[in-house]
Amino acid sequence: MSLLIKNGSLVTAEGIIEKDILIEGEKIKEVRAGTNSVDLPAGYEVVDAGGNYILPGIIDAHTHYYMKSRNSTTADDFFTGSRSAAMGGVTTFIDYADQKEDISLVDTFQDRCKKADGETVIDYSLHQTVSSLYPEIKDDLKLLREAGINSLKMFTTYKKEGLMIERANREKLFNLAREL
Repeated sequence: MSLLIKNGSLVTAEGIIEKDILIEGEKIKEVRAGTNSVDLPAGYEVVDAGGNYILPGIIDAHTHYYMKSRNSTTADDFFTGSRSAAMGGVTTFIDYADQKEDISLVDTFQDRCKKADGETVIDYSLHQTVSSLYPEIKDDLKLLREAGINSLKMFTTYKKEGLMIERANREKLFNLAREL
């Protein structure tokens, strides 16, 4: 898809500017002033945003879609949650891949992706929750980094539920994260 959004008031970190936006596929190709649609290659759809503000997409960095926790499940699944988010201007969300007891981080991550893929209506990423360390964790963390995971979550509470990382293991996890 090729798109020209013109005549809108573009809201940026620096202020509001009168610029046009050229989009190819899912990427902004260029932001420029006074684009003449006659100068565009064939195949561009033109949207006249005159009198409207053009806002950047919002990233919701903390969601819990279809998350099972303490004998309950959150109300929204990946479809309903991402659809609601999109209606509010969210273009990307970051959910959690919660490690389950005796399951590797990679298996947890892959399972979460299977639940999300094909269900979300916007882009997504995941934070990886670590609740236990095991001999192959360094290799698994490398694989997760290569898959795009760049944040880890650990609990310092919920010991009875098996989620808490013991103090000695926190330092090990921090050192692994720093190294990787």
